[in-house]
Amino acid sequence: MDMGGSETVREDEYRGHQIVIRTSYQIEVDGRPLMGHLGVTNDGRVHNHAIPNLSFPSAVAMVRKLIDAFPDDFPPAGDGHEQPIE
Repeated sequence: MDMGGSETVREDEYRGHQIVIRTSYQIEVDGRPLMGHLGVTNDGRVHNHAIPNLSFPSAVAMVRKLIDAFPDDFPPAGDGHEQPIE
């Protein structure tokens, strides 16, 4: 699964009703798709397998942390590097 078009599925049962929520994410940084596994918990927190012990209140907060944690994977914008971010 890559974040260029990943989907997470969350399920819950409430008062006899089955709830299924499918959320699609297409994340890019500097126009390049961000590759990797992303998950969303039932309370809406987002996590990424690259930093498995952390979860975030939003996908934006998660991507900011990925940029901070892996700066070599995010070269400055406009350097001509067009490969997906691994």
